[in-house]
Amino acid sequence: APCAEEGYFRVALLHLCHARLSGLFPACLISASVFAHAHSGQGSAALATRCLAGLCLALRFVATGGNVLEVLLLHGLHNAAAIAGEAKRKQQDAGSLAADFHREAASLLLFGGLAVFDSWRLGFFAFAPVRARAPAAAA
Repeated sequence: APCAEEGYFRVALLHLCHARLSGLFPACLISASVFAHAHSGQGSAALATRCLAGLCLALRFVATGGNVLEVLLLHGLHNAAAIAGEAKRKQQDAGSLAADFHREAASLLLFGGLAVFDSWRLGFFAFAPVRARAPAAAA
């Protein structure tokens, strides 16, 4: 599933948005939003994680010049962690909003950190060096 999803969300949708919008960051935000809503999860913590994951994966794709393999690896690792977390959640009772965020904390920290780092690398912060590269053209 990550191969098909990355082909759609990063290669096709991100390129389409970037071609039609004025900048990379709005294209990444739209790609992330569509990614998050395509992955229906339980509660707002899951939606926040999916949205941040989508943004991180889009920024990582752009920052690496269109390296799909790196994005696929991150996506696959996240899916493996999500499956393990879901198995553990089924053993416990459904918790409060705080408990949901605690379950999603590792993913939120990982994807949040990567998104900030790649945003800085791409020059989306005023004090950052500008190194933005357009994603490689789809083959």
